[in-house]
Amino acid sequence: MSPDTQAAHSQTLHGPIGVLIMAYGGPKSLDEVPGYLSDIRSGRPTSPQVLEEISHNYSQIGGKSPLLEISKKQAADVPLYWSRKNFAYT
Repeated sequence: MSPDTQAAHSQTLHGPIGVLIMAYGGPKSLDEVPGYLSDIRSGRPTSPQVLEEISHNYSQIGGKSPLLEISKKQAADVPLYWSRKNFAYT
């Protein structure tokens, strides 16, 4: 590391350091899949075939998005504030 880079790096370590963990979100159950798809498609209709395929895919991984649990595990040792962009699809 160059002296300039090292000096800039050490200056950033004197104040609070934050970590932003983000995930777009996803359905918490198979019942939420239609609303989730509507949200991410800006209200455009989802064909029955696509809804069936996506619902099947979620059923193969436990019927819900694993993103929230994965994000919580990643952040286990970091003080944090939770904010979820997409929720309450039913």
